[in-house]
Amino acid sequence: MKKTLSVLLSLLLLFAFSATALASPAHDFQKNKINKEMKEKFKVQKEKQVQKTSRFRDTENHWAKGSIDLLAETGLFNGYPDGTFQPNQSITQAECIELLMRLANNDDEDLNEDTDTDKTKDVPAWAQKSFKKAAKKGIINVNRFHSAVQADRALIAVWVAKAMGLEPVDTSEMPYSDYLLISKEDLGYILALYKEGLMVGTPEGKFNPNSCITRAEMAAILQRILDEDADDDLISIQKSAEIKQGEKLDLNKTLKCDEDYAELVWSSSNSRLATVDQQGVVTAAENKIGVVYIKVTATNKEDKTISAVCKVTVVKKIYSAVLERTGKVGLHDNKIYEEYELVADNEVISLDKDNIAELTLTKDDEDPVNLIPDTDDTLWFNVQKVSATYVLRAKDKDGNIYEAKLEWDAPETVDVDFIGDEEIAGIEYQKYEFEDLDLAEADKIYRIAPTGDVSELASNSEYLKFDTSDPDGKYVYLVLDGIKWYTATIDFTD
Repeated sequence: MKKTLSVLLSLLLLFAFSATALASPAHDFQKNKINKEMKEKFKVQKEKQVQKTSRFRDTENHWAKGSIDLLAETGLFNGYPDGTFQPNQSITQAECIELLMRLANNDDEDLNEDTDTDKTKDVPAWAQKSFKKAAKKGIINVNRFHSAVQADRALIAVWVAKAMGLEPVDTSEMPYSDYLLISKEDLGYILALYKEGLMVGTPEGKFNPNSCITRAEMAAILQRILDEDADDDLISIQKSAEIKQGEKLDLNKTLKCDEDYAELVWSSSNSRLATVDQQGVVTAAENKIGVVYIKVTATNKEDKTISAVCKVTVVKKIYSAVLERTGKVGLHDNKIYEEYELVADNEVISLDKDNIAELTLTKDDEDPVNLIPDTDDTLWFNVQKVSATYVLRAKDKDGNIYEAKLEWDAPETVDVDFIGDEEIAGIEYQKYEFEDLDLAEADKIYRIAPTGDVSELASNSEYLKFDTSDPDGKYVYLVLDGIKWYTATIDFTD
């Protein structure tokens, strides 16, 4: 029931804030997960639905009248024997689990196993089957289930996460300022749903775990679930998008809507984070980040409505930065590296692990390579890399993103000429001259032996002196002259 319950949770969280709150995004349903009989009844009743007197004497002027009547006609959500629905009454845990299990596809599980009498004696008869089914599936903790107590958002979130088969996730990053109000046992499940884009908090970044929902809000939630299943072919926009602070996004370009529907209305779940105009253009706030849900609703001539939602993630601006040479060169694991500082707005951005959360290096159009920040403040770049445009992207622990390009030229190959022999202190040397290079003026000279070992040579002569006592294989030289690298090879292979 993963997808069905995913949408259910989104809507539970949104409607818990206000009766007219924006519904969460429509995720792709696994259609076999909704009770087929209930689904067909709903479709029939929706087609027949017209404006008429409410079925219940206390919902005639209620905002959720349409949802309540439709679900009552479907047989999913009923009123009380006295002819009322009590729309503003908080829904109980027993009612919630009954509705969840009633909406789910009947899988004919064997529920004949004995259940501890002490755990079930307080569950009303009409909820016993759903209670046992949810307990057997591990959706509910029977020790925390209290039939007559109102269902709060944290509890429902855990029920839905477990019904989806999600495991608790890492809780080191908190999207909610009131997370201390959530038990450690529940927090991982709630964040698992958040990471799937199913959680919507308040504009102030709170989860409000102890808030309850009303019967009317639950009716609106259930209608939304069934509406998404019934109308998913009538309207759609892209499911998700990412934009940077202050940027615009035209969602209308991805809108597909049945030609019988018109009168489009666009709305945002959090206008402080992102607004949307009636042409479907989303504008992100300049100084906030987070997730917002953009909804488009279309109405036809019979006043029937369909809707679709896009999850929009607003991320920090990417700050333009540069990589500046420090002039330092070093050896590590027999490789030669040149040091660069990341500079943005004349400020050096430390790349050490205490400051950087994510660090990648991308070559041309290839996939980014993840780098692991360590204790170095700077980037050490392997000078033997091929010529390409390299892009360093660093995201600090405050969420700021910096990008810098390095137009790298691989070391230029130069010719080497043998210019004679020389004996020094009884040792025979061969002398080599590097084309157009005065080695006495070079900043750095490195030799890579055939074994792969790298050594730094002193630059005290305009030519290279090579000890011939035991030459074997190819020797590669890397020379730094100013800001440019050169390479040459002397081959002593037999």
